[in-house]
Amino acid sequence: MAKVRPLSPALVSKIAAGEVVERPASVVKELVENSLDAGASRVEVVLEDGGLRLVKVVDDGEGMEEEDALLALEEYSTSKISTLQDLSSITTLGFRGEALHAISAVSRFTLFTSTGELGTGVRVEGGVIKTVTKGPRSRGTTVEVRDLFFNLRARRRFLRSPSTERAHILQVMREYILAYPEVNFLLVEKGDLLLQAFPGGLGDRAALLWALKEEDIVTLEAREGDLELTGVLARPPHARRDSRGLFFFVNGRPVRDRLLAGALMEGMRSRLVKGEYPMVALFLHMPPGDVDVNVHPSKREVKFRRPYQVAALVKKGVEKALGAPSPGVRWQGASLPHPPSSVHGSHWSGEVREERIPFSLPSWRFLGEYAGLYLVVEQDGDLVLVDKHALHERMLYDTIRENWDKGGKARLLLVPLEFQLEGEEGEFLKETAHALEALGFRIQLKGEGLCEIKGVPQWFQGDAVAFFRSWLAQGEPAGEDELMARAASLACRQAMKGGDALRGDQVDRLMAFLDSRGLDLTCPHGRPVAVRLSRGDVERLFKRRI
Repeated sequence: MAKVRPLSPALVSKIAAGEVVERPASVVKELVENSLDAGASRVEVVLEDGGLRLVKVVDDGEGMEEEDALLALEEYSTSKISTLQDLSSITTLGFRGEALHAISAVSRFTLFTSTGELGTGVRVEGGVIKTVTKGPRSRGTTVEVRDLFFNLRARRRFLRSPSTERAHILQVMREYILAYPEVNFLLVEKGDLLLQAFPGGLGDRAALLWALKEEDIVTLEAREGDLELTGVLARPPHARRDSRGLFFFVNGRPVRDRLLAGALMEGMRSRLVKGEYPMVALFLHMPPGDVDVNVHPSKREVKFRRPYQVAALVKKGVEKALGAPSPGVRWQGASLPHPPSSVHGSHWSGEVREERIPFSLPSWRFLGEYAGLYLVVEQDGDLVLVDKHALHERMLYDTIRENWDKGGKARLLLVPLEFQLEGEEGEFLKETAHALEALGFRIQLKGEGLCEIKGVPQWFQGDAVAFFRSWLAQGEPAGEDELMARAASLACRQAMKGGDALRGDQVDRLMAFLDSRGLDLTCPHGRPVAVRLSRGDVERLFKRRI
């Protein structure tokens, strides 16, 4: 007797259901996508026990006639594609034609749909149609999914507590609330309103979901040929300790993609503390043929035809929105000042210039220092605390970046410094000479393993020999990313420290730099530079306002 035999249709349907339906949140995703594809302007989701007992989705979409309602419950039945060519130009959220069949195979399922006054009701249990009825209903569709996996006890045991399943459903709803700001969404459980989003703009919805003010959100916009990037991003230092604030959409479809996440984090480099994640709703628009959405039954994964161009566009858009420093850029209406002239004093350095930088700060008033590290200033009636080390560190880092872009300005030493190289260090310095010159160092390799330091960057102050020892110990930088990471560490070491005395002109230069960049500035490692307390914030601290 043959060992290999075809599986029964009932078993096949349950295996297929496991690919599409993992938990109640999967049900919500598939049913909400059907509602949106049907042109719904209002989608209501009702839960019981976090979706374990009931998931109910009600919409006002176009609905279905009886024939279509019955066909929709069959495997691989859909109105969204009909030919092989359609797979390369998918514009709807659903297209595989398996969601309703898969869900009804592992639940007690009811569908009630109408294109007008008279609706069709279909009740299914474990994949078997029990009844088909008629009844009055306005245009739209209602789907009830009860007792998910009631006939697959092994799968049901893997479901979590109602609170955990509810959290997954909330995350799914947040995706569609951001993706479709023109649709009214409601999420209700046992009469309690868990989430509601009225039609509005993307920024309004992001502020609602992220509990931020509108001014804390920036707009993403970038284009490269037929690739377009739009969206919103929470301005640093607003961030999360997990990745649940990352929302990516490709042609309106929510996706999870490492390429997009990596490009986003690259664009946010030096603006977030290690372990933090931004809050973003990022939308990519491209020709349907440039992205394959038929990679996985859940339709969560995609494959790009031009991945490198996509990643470059995302990085460019994020840097543009946050105002990545570059020569000639204007920040908040003020021209980017040159880094400050060198001044005397412990740990203070800057670019050497022939004339003092002109600046005017009528809206700022310097009040003093706190704990030897924080500058206390007043701006437009608000109290602002400034971390002088983080601010100076950022100033030096931007100077290094600008010098890198300009080929590395150097300050020649009157008396060159010499130090002895060991082993292969001479060859290593030759290999990294271009990077050192771009930073502003000038060296010459001499005989008998000697290296002569003839010039240092104009911003550099300290032990140049110690810097080269550290450089040699770290090995060759693996590309510009690691080089800039070293630049950030160098800026940190060169920046003024807590307890360093400040002169008035030093404070002026620091505050002029901060004024040009804005209070949302961060140090190269992502820590905030300044914290603002409004008069209302201070009054609340003293309980003068309730």
